[in-house]
Amino acid sequence: MYKNTLHIDLLEDPVILHGSPDDSIGRVLGGFVTFTLAKPMSVKCISLQLEGKVEFHRIKEIWDKVTIVSRSWILLKPNVENHILEAKTHQFPFEFALRGNLPDSVDVPHCRISYKLTAVVERPLFWNIKTRHTLRIQRACSPLADQRYISHSSLGVWAKSVYYSASLDKGSYTAGELIPVNFRFLSHRQEYCITEINLSIREVASYTGLNQQPTFDSEKIYQKTLLFKPRSFEEGFQVIIPMPDNVHCDCSSDIIVVSHLIVAKVRLMDDFQRRWYFYIDVPFIVQSHAQYELSSSPPMYESTDTPVLAVSPASPDLEIPPPPYQLQEVSCH
Repeated sequence: MYKNTLHIDLLEDPVILHGSPDDSIGRVLGGFVTFTLAKPMSVKCISLQLEGKVEFHRIKEIWDKVTIVSRSWILLKPNVENHILEAKTHQFPFEFALRGNLPDSVDVPHCRISYKLTAVVERPLFWNIKTRHTLRIQRACSPLADQRYISHSSLGVWAKSVYYSASLDKGSYTAGELIPVNFRFLSHRQEYCITEINLSIREVASYTGLNQQPTFDSEKIYQKTLLFKPRSFEEGFQVIIPMPDNVHCDCSSDIIVVSHLIVAKVRLMDDFQRRWYFYIDVPFIVQSHAQYELSSSPPMYESTDTPVLAVSPASPDLEIPPPPYQLQEVSCH
């Protein structure tokens, strides 16, 4: 026996906002509310609500909650008499404009930003029927901006004797992707040798709660240790590390900023068996698969059959040539 079902289907999931929060024009949220009935039903109205919340972890299990967006729309307007819906599948399309400065959906240990869509079928003399759908909002910026602000490489010198470089092949990666890290060391003094490199992927989140100072959290989401025999500094090498599947995407808003970097702790030993170490930080961007496709693919343009040149109304297939140039004599002195 069939049951009554109510669910929300989105045309785009996640919803991608283009550009930074300051210059984004927003996005249209579109989809359908589908209501399937096993038998006719009397209905007052059908509505849809969007609610976005920011939650800050204060102490223990206490969270401060702030509503950043709350809107509702009527999909089936109430009448003087109730609507009698037939026993079939009913679809109610919707299109709503989302503003471009909404923060990205994120769930880090001490801060959560979430959006929910709730569809409600109001019935006379009976309990209302409800369903909820989690809306994910992400942001895709220009790849030129990513290359401008994220160098995905690090160059420097330690103790005025060891020159180092660490670089990635590109500036952004997705969950589950392999990350090649290229190292190269150079020293004119042969008193140091590398014994160990501790590699880790760090996820850094900074957020501002209600009337609080900004808080920073740094979490190691991957770690790997490389042991070395004494080797020449001039030899470059590459290390492959995997991106964990539970990584969060980069985001930047007035509420929370999430960023990522690869940290290499380089351990050395000198000729007197003394041990030293220094750090190398390489920043990079974590994107979802949808963000990566939109930021790396060229925009799609619709082809038109309109000719470039003007067309005469009397003869539509005849192209009018551009006006001839007037020849002028130019004398040089």
